[in-house]
Amino acid sequence: MKNAIQILILSFVVAGCAKFQGSPFTDHIESSGSQQNLRQQERLFSDLQGIVPTDQNGIKIALMSDNHHNYNDIDTVVDILNQRNDLNFVVHAGDMTDSAYNFEYDAFISKFTRLNAPAFTVIGNHDAIGKGRKIYKNYFGEYNYAFVYHGYHFIFFNNNRLEFINEGWSLDWLEAELAKNSGVPKIVIQHINYDNADAFTDEMSEKMKSLYENNGVQWVINGHRHVFGFDTINNVRYLQVPRIEDASYLVLSLQDGEFQLESYKGASNENTYQGSLSH
Repeated sequence: MKNAIQILILSFVVAGCAKFQGSPFTDHIESSGSQQNLRQQERLFSDLQGIVPTDQNGIKIALMSDNHHNYNDIDTVVDILNQRNDLNFVVHAGDMTDSAYNFEYDAFISKFTRLNAPAFTVIGNHDAIGKGRKIYKNYFGEYNYAFVYHGYHFIFFNNNRLEFINEGWSLDWLEAELAKNSGVPKIVIQHINYDNADAFTDEMSEKMKSLYENNGVQWVINGHRHVFGFDTINNVRYLQVPRIEDASYLVLSLQDGEFQLESYKGASNENTYQGSLSH
């Protein structure tokens, strides 16, 4: 009974955003498309191929996450980002849905795809409930993927261990990907913070930390915890993207061995952090 009430409430919340046919528990969505993260890479590389020296080409990336309680804020953030012409691409760090119902995916997709800039996603734990794993893969493509752009190796890693434990989840893919492109600084984007005691054993957390520190990882970016966080440990910068509530998002700029991190609520710049990059 409780679950039925929750589904009814959710259907009212997103009723104005998307519709569903039949059961909300199926893997059928109204949104058309497939391999969207790959298609966004094609857009990104339409005028650029290969590794470009970072010192000659800066990068500016917008970051958002965890809209699963704040669908309407996506529209606000998208409208603001669409007014900019300086973004290389946009990243969503997961939990685009609350319970991975098909109509929730449709609601998110209808909003997120309005972005003018290329836009990438990583799956969150809420997105992997029930049929959500299949919906995500059918529309967005592989859970894990990577590309090199403007002198950076971007790695999108599905680290939702508990939701994928029956599918043989491991750190093997991450370890193999980090071994590529020696000398190229790496940016890892994953939904859950690596030191989350509910998701990982101590041994797993330590292994991830070691992989970051020994393979040229410059940034580890996650969502999940709904609040902003920023720390540097052994030359690795750990950035936690806040949930999108109150139209919250981040803009990360990298150029000439320096970074600038801007925290926004709507059009208002709340904080700016600056510093140098050591590798």
